[in-house]
Amino acid sequence: LDLFIDYPSIFIIGAALALLLLFSQINIKKVVLQKIIQLISSVSFSVYLIHCQPFIFSYVLVNKFSYLANESAILLIAKVILFSFLIFVVCSFVFELLNWMDCLDIFHH
Repeated sequence: LDLFIDYPSIFIIGAALALLLLFSQINIKKVVLQKIIQLISSVSFSVYLIHCQPFIFSYVLVNKFSYLANESAILLIAKVILFSFLIFVVCSFVFELLNWMDCLDIFHH
């Protein structure tokens, strides 16, 4: 089963590449939507780095959401979207806070 869901899985890499190719073909004309996408994309990599950091991953995320498997399909989807959004917002805030405190010297060089 891990073959299908682990980060280095060929299926995850293939899905990521497919999404990259799909989204690279989209032409967004609305300026407001472009600004929202720019804001999200500017912190996306930092969100990934924070939530995949071993301490955060092991002690904050692993097995914290397994109870969702007992939810109805609609509630499961809603909660996954909500928790994903919350994790994104918290990680973005942490990144911006660290950046503001000049803790991220790597980004200043």
